[in-house]
Amino acid sequence: MSDAVTTVSGLASGIDWQEMVDALMEIEYQSVYRLEDKVANYEERQDAWSDVTDKLEAFQSASDAMDKNTELLVKNSSSSDTDIISTSANANAIASSHTILVNQLAQNEVMVHTTGWVDAVTTSLTSSGQDFTYTYDSVDYTVTLHSGATLTDLMNAINEDENNYNSETGDQYVTASIIDDGGDTNPFHLVMTAIEGSTSNLLSINDGLTTIGGGVFDDNGGTNWATTQDAQAAQIRVDGYPDGSWITRTSNEIDDVISGLTLNLKATTPTDPIVVKVTTDYNAIVENISQWVDKYNEVMDSINTYTDWNEETEERGVLMSDSQIKTVRDSLINIVTGLVESLPENARYTTLAAIGLDFKNGGKLQVDDDVLKDALETSAQDVANLFIFSTSTSNSALEYQSSTENTQGGSYDVTAFYTAAGKLDKTADNTIAGYPATVEGNNVLVGADGTPVAGLRIWFNYPGGGAGSASATVRIGNGVSVSSSDLVGRLTDDFDGLIKNVQDSYDEQITRLEDQIDSYEDRLDAKQSMLESQFIAMESAISQMKNQSSWVGSI
Repeated sequence: MSDAVTTVSGLASGIDWQEMVDALMEIEYQSVYRLEDKVANYEERQDAWSDVTDKLEAFQSASDAMDKNTELLVKNSSSSDTDIISTSANANAIASSHTILVNQLAQNEVMVHTTGWVDAVTTSLTSSGQDFTYTYDSVDYTVTLHSGATLTDLMNAINEDENNYNSETGDQYVTASIIDDGGDTNPFHLVMTAIEGSTSNLLSINDGLTTIGGGVFDDNGGTNWATTQDAQAAQIRVDGYPDGSWITRTSNEIDDVISGLTLNLKATTPTDPIVVKVTTDYNAIVENISQWVDKYNEVMDSINTYTDWNEETEERGVLMSDSQIKTVRDSLINIVTGLVESLPENARYTTLAAIGLDFKNGGKLQVDDDVLKDALETSAQDVANLFIFSTSTSNSALEYQSSTENTQGGSYDVTAFYTAAGKLDKTADNTIAGYPATVEGNNVLVGADGTPVAGLRIWFNYPGGGAGSASATVRIGNGVSVSSSDLVGRLTDDFDGLIKNVQDSYDEQITRLEDQIDSYEDRLDAKQSMLESQFIAMESAISQMKNQSSWVGSI
């Protein structure tokens, strides 16, 4: 009975002391609530930065998708007869018109085993491990078969032979297949096909090195093979050239005769020329640039949302006082509104504003389609240079090889010394932009770290003539797509990017506050227990006094 009295608030005293304790603790907890509000604010800031980061990365993807000529300058091509020639064009194609005559199509050499076999999967071609050797382009290729190998085993061995592949392109030199002629006698035939055409036959079965039996050769050593299609090269004449002869290629897909234009030959027309045309697709280019602007504006909209004053709600953006977000905003604005450096000499346009991308309130851009189209029609390449990565050199002995996001755009003087052996002299005073350059291997100069040319690699082409030196001005043009992508890359770097540092700082603040909250709550829990213990003791004392009074009164 006494336990119930002492643990129920006010049962003995008539005072609801639990309510009093709860009220006192609510006052004490205001400090905890303020700390929790700070945690919530930091988490809200983190969410805001995460949203901005998502928009930045989408903008970076859009920038990466148009930082090359081939991506930005969309070209269309057409053919007056696509049954004879179909075409495709890349950004390097020049808007022009050409006449094409097709005298001959390229074709592969094909050899077929004429005698054939009864079946492809059961009849054995070998009684023990033996070789099958064929010659392609003067090189012998040998496959060794297991005992009891069938025609299918032979076909697979040829196709799976790793030596039967070009290590650079991955293309197979010769393919093997099986045909069934449907006849009653030995209907299955092995077919050997060279992958490309040529001006001469490239394929033969080497009976001198082949040890396999089973009907590959006849009993007298003569071949059981027939060449069913001779190798030949494609022959075309472009704009009447060459007069009296033909341009030859080993494939019917020709991409190295007219710059930037691929011709797919389908049939011959040696006397009636086909007209192929290349045009610049200005509408597609405008759309590409407009989509890039949209992604940029989405970044600005996100930043503005978190940094502006909301007149309707009379609330300030959660990042309004954040100097780092303003750094991000200003850096982006500087790129899209500033002068584009390191453009080719005599560039017509040096700013985005000059081609119709105007700056407006909130750091955003708007596209004037008419101005942009006029600029494209005047010089599409000059428009593209404002966005893309481009390079040039004044001396072919020293050429751009590669760079990193730390390499700044610019025109840099390069000086390289080389030995009589045609290698860069590692002991000489080689420089890029006046800074000492290191030699990597025998042919690469590397820009010094901590300089504008950090990460820049220059390739050396030996000009001959013994030992000497070479000088050149190498230009690196980082258009706004390149600069934007590089900036976002630095901002979002997972190791030491600005955004990671900001988020890490918030994490530290949140951890510190949560530790304070835990410590504060521990102290408050102890205080509440102490208060409740004191009131329980009071209840117990009052209860005992009442019990004693009742006992005295009963005497």
